[in-house]
Amino acid sequence: MDIDKDTIRPTPAARRKRPSAIKCVVVLCALIGTLIFGLFIYFIGKGIHSVVDNARNPHQGLYLNATSNETAITPFIGKDDTFDVYLTIWARVPDAEVEITPEMEEVAKERYGGGWDTVKKMVKRPERELLFDPVERVVFTEKMFSGLNRKSRNLHKDVEFELPLSRLYVYH
Repeated sequence: MDIDKDTIRPTPAARRKRPSAIKCVVVLCALIGTLIFGLFIYFIGKGIHSVVDNARNPHQGLYLNATSNETAITPFIGKDDTFDVYLTIWARVPDAEVEITPEMEEVAKERYGGGWDTVKKMVKRPERELLFDPVERVVFTEKMFSGLNRKSRNLHKDVEFELPLSRLYVYH
């Protein structure tokens, strides 16, 4: 069986289908969605990094930048500075011992802006306690530690102090 090559026609190449409009829209939406999701993840990561960085060093923006000439806040105690620690205890002076002048009364009443009568009616406490801040005297003061620096930690010291139980005790 001989095949006549003249009678055989080559099969035409399959026509390529044009992509449909719906397929183009789906692919375009997928690309845009991926871009939006990527930007979302980027900004979430940047925000988390900012929060963690601010938690680690909350005052970083206040330190002096070596390249700028602006005035900035620097640490109160430097790496090589030493300091002392004092302990002071105050006791409140009994109200009966506090001498109140008329000028002190006027200043105290101005604190309430003219509503002093209303305050007296609302609060069931003596007028003296409302008008004046408590007066205190130093009962005890002592230098606890000397020559400390920023790396000094876990220091202990026993303090011998007797709290006077009588409020009428005269403190010096």
